[in-house]
Amino acid sequence: MSVGRMYAQKRLQAKNIFCIAPRSINVSGSIDCVCFDKTGTLTEDGLDMYGVVPKSAANTLQIPLKQIERLPFDHLLYGMVTCHSITLMNGEMKGDPLDLKMFESTGWKLEEANVSDDTKYDLLFPTVVKPPTHEGSQLQLMLQNSSETQLDTLDISTHDIGIVREFSFTSSLQRMAVITRKISDKHFNVYCKGSPEMIATLCRSETIPSDFNEKLNYYAQQGYRIIAVAYKSLDRKMTYPKIQRISRDKVESELEFLGFVILENRLKPDSEKVIKILNDANIRTIMVTGDNILTAVSVAKDCDMITEDQSIIIVNSRWKTDDEPE
Repeated sequence: MSVGRMYAQKRLQAKNIFCIAPRSINVSGSIDCVCFDKTGTLTEDGLDMYGVVPKSAANTLQIPLKQIERLPFDHLLYGMVTCHSITLMNGEMKGDPLDLKMFESTGWKLEEANVSDDTKYDLLFPTVVKPPTHEGSQLQLMLQNSSETQLDTLDISTHDIGIVREFSFTSSLQRMAVITRKISDKHFNVYCKGSPEMIATLCRSETIPSDFNEKLNYYAQQGYRIIAVAYKSLDRKMTYPKIQRISRDKVESELEFLGFVILENRLKPDSEKVIKILNDANIRTIMVTGDNILTAVSVAKDCDMITEDQSIIIVNSRWKTDDEPE
């Protein structure tokens, strides 16, 4: 067996294939199926911002706005700049690539209190986000369009938002949420983002756009990564101590749908070539992902994991309750 592995290694080396675990060579010949993750494996690690699809006053989804910096100061923008788990390490923002790309596209700034981590829990706003003030930003345009009397009362810091509490993202819940408060306000808001299918179940039915499924399917079939954003305003009697005790279920309910954030996840240059080699070797390939199924199908078609002559069957499942008949 050792001699056989040695000769096998030499033959593999001649084709620029190197194996750091020689015992795996004996097993590799019996492999008939390879499973791939999608994001970061078949597709690039990073994400590119495609655009934002806000909800209109007529309760339909608008056309994508690709210039994120032109978003008005409304709840959709506030959700994008606050609903994340980004933190500062040595002055540099660190966090999930999706969160970073979404936040960076807005041009806002993130600031944390310059205190030790174990004392941040005593602060009302351990993290604060601030709008950009550079030339051409929305805030500068607002200042330019304001009259002299308005300028006297217009305080730039009124747009600063403090993140009071965070409910972290979990794959089982398919969402995350934050409780925030504008520095100038006296009430708290909730912003929630996650998979469109999950967010839709948490929103009031009358706030879901009439073309929700149509637009979701359209962008998913193009292979885009789609994130839904929703919000609600908490009772004005809600105090800071109560905020720290409120349950996640109460926070993430009766939300108002705001719109989609669409990101592009490009296919890696080598993915199509690798899948072709495996197909030629009659080795089955499978994609395992938590993304929207239509997005996954689009990526699978792009890398020839699904061929044109293959049929696609979508199966839905749900838990059966105890009182349902067999």
